[in-house]
Amino acid sequence: MKSTLENTTLEVRYAAFVSLPVGWERPVEDFIPGARCRVELDVITNGCYRLESADGSVHEIHEGSLFMDRLMDRKFSSNGSDQPLEFISIRFAVYNRAGHEITFHFDQPFPIVYGNPAQRLFIRQTAETAVRFYHHNQPLAAAHCLSTILYLTQFSAHEESTHSLEKKTHIRQIAGEMEDYLGNKLVIGELAQRLGYSRTYFSKLFKEIMGVSPKEYLCTKRIEQAKDLLHGTALSVAEIARATGYGDDLTFFYRHFKQRTGMSPGAYRTKSQS
Repeated sequence: MKSTLENTTLEVRYAAFVSLPVGWERPVEDFIPGARCRVELDVITNGCYRLESADGSVHEIHEGSLFMDRLMDRKFSSNGSDQPLEFISIRFAVYNRAGHEITFHFDQPFPIVYGNPAQRLFIRQTAETAVRFYHHNQPLAAAHCLSTILYLTQFSAHEESTHSLEKKTHIRQIAGEMEDYLGNKLVIGELAQRLGYSRTYFSKLFKEIMGVSPKEYLCTKRIEQAKDLLHGTALSVAEIARATGYGDDLTFFYRHFKQRTGMSPGAYRTKSQS
């Protein structure tokens, strides 16, 4: 049973919920005993992994990603994640009008990570529905679900490109707020949620745009502010630690400060004011 997608038809040959344990090392194929076919679509629901495609490109696949690739000469690794890897796997074949199986060429690089939470949820739910249809012997309905996901991502490809500037703007705004509120308790996961991103994707996007991870950016800005306060005010080291977000944990503040300046706060003040 097949479902039409423009000038091609799709046939779902296998669909399942897949869960790999923490530190998995066996080939992913060992966990997915499905029929062999040319293409697999994965919707990652938890964890992350590293994948090397047949063309030699390496991808970091994170929660919230949608990944599609040919099932030939792929290499997976667990990427040292401390979480189990969970994803929805849909394996399918593509046919032309003459009924011949063909290699599917998609006009979008993968993986895709959507910034729109509603869209991510819809794609995940559609993939889950496809699995249920497949296991209830309704392959046509499963193929229609797959068609919906592929149709949506083709349009989303352009939307992601169009909104790339918007993403940069949002990340830079968050970075500016982090700098404005260095004295507050800032939780990376909460900042990510404000943009509708997972913590993993937010950190990845932040580093791509700002050049460093959110944690490193925050530490650097806090130490820079501490240096300014040590040089330009009479505040005690404890007061400066609180003003830069370290609270009453002076040991943590001293360690961070020395790691980044090579000297203690007191020694820095003496040197900068001499």
